[in-house]
Formats: sequence, structure tokens, C-alpha cells
Amino acid sequence: MKVFTAILVFLLIACSNGDSSIEANHKLYIPDGDGPFPVVIAIPGCSGVSLNGPETDVGRPEDKGDRLFRRHYPRMAKRLQENGFMVYLIDYLTAEGVLNTCKGEIHPKRVGEYINKSLSFIKKNTEIDPTRIYVIGWSHGGSGVLEWLSSLEEDQFGVNSAIAVYPGCSSREPWKTSLPLLMILGEADDIAIPSICNELVQSLQNQANVKLISYPDARHGFDFTEGPNVLSVGDGLTVGRNQEAGDKAWEEILHFINNY
Repeated sequence: MKVFTAILVFLLIACSNGDSSIEANHKLYIPDGDGPFPVVIAIPGCSGVSLNGPETDVGRPEDKGDRLFRRHYPRMAKRLQENGFMVYLIDYLTAEGVLNTCKGEIHPKRVGEYINKSLSFIKKNTEIDPTRIYVIGWSHGGSGVLEWLSSLEEDQFGVNSAIAVYPGCSSREPWKTSLPLLMILGEADDIAIPSICNELVQSLQNQANVKLISYPDARHGFDFTEGPNVLSVGDGLTVGRNQEAGDKAWEEILHFINNY
């Protein structure tokens, strides 16, 4: 039985801009039942992801925000798993040998490369439904999704749609692909400024297919399932849970990927 088990996957990913291969540490969540399963490539934010439970929650010492985010992404993966999706959770920080990239240690373009590599890998899995492939990124991972979109010539890899949750949109290039994108923002986000994302969407060409949703009183990390409503993370920046906005965002995510 594969009842809500999570299988740790190790694979070698050849770096397109490096001198050698890196051993990337990822996690595959397989739902119960028999495949083929729809599959989601999930990309965490700059704090990384806890693949092995509390012992990997450390992140930056004494940084409560880091720990909240590192626990958040596996919970989102398990939610998707419970809804019948196979989830491939990318740990690009471990692959690059860093604990945190909130100061820009790993550029979003590099995250986009991991998306490409992960799609190439996951399509070899005989348990996936190749007609239902989705990409979701949060925060820095969402920025990686936007960079990945800007690199697409057409709808490569057979991806049905993509989602970017409170992504950083600074310096992101407009894209030409018509791949459906759901962008979810928090209007009170002082880390990933929503007005910059609004400007980016407005700059897109007519063939771009973007659904943009923003929630009032929602900060960075508003879809947390734990933690305070407001938490200072230094430099005047905040994160915090907004349960109402988080619940609505989750419903939008499921609706979007079930309809594309």
C-alpha cells in the first residue's frame, strides 16, 4: 500500500551552467491507489524545505520565519497528495549546498533550470498521467516559475498550467507562452510587492493567459497552516498567516489545476 507515503528520491541532475553534476535531494509524494496519477512539480521558497521532519527545520538559526516556511511546503505537498496528485517537491537549496537563498544566493533563473530538469525526470515515471502535469511555486519558487515561463518557446514538456503564489516579480521578464498561469498575491505583502507583479502582468503580450488573484490583509506566507498573523523577519519585513485568504487560495489552486 502506498497510503500517503513520501518517498525520498535522490537523483543526479546535470547542471546546465556548472562544471559537474550535483546530487539533488528531492521528495516524491505518491497518493493511494493505482496510477497513472496527475503530477505536480512543487517549488519551495527561499527558506528551503524540510524533507525529513523537525531535525531539518533549522534553516537560519533563531529564524522563526524560516522554520514556518520549511514546514509549510511539505504540508502543501501532502494536501495535494491527499487530493490524488503525485507531487515532486524540489529541494534546490540542498542541491546547491546552501541553507537559505533569501539574499539571492540562487537566482530564480537557476530555479527555472531545476524545473526543467525535474520535468524531464518525472516524465520518465510510468505512474504519472502525461496529460496532466502542473507546476506550482511559492515565493522564490514562484519567481522561478516566472523565469521558467519566460524561457519557454512553446508549451514544452506538456505542462497543462502553472501557479505562482506570492512570487517576487522584480526583474522578471515578460513571457510569450500562452500556458495558463494562476498568480496569487497578498495585498499586504511587504516582501513580494504585489504592485510589481501587477505591472508585470500588464506588460505581457495578448496571448499570455494569466489569472491574477489578490487578497486584502494578506502578508507573505498568508497560506501558512500555523503561526501568528504577523511575524517580523527583520529589516522591517513581515510574514503571517491569514486563514481566510489561505483557505480561499487553496480552493483556487485545486479549481485551477482540476480545470486545466
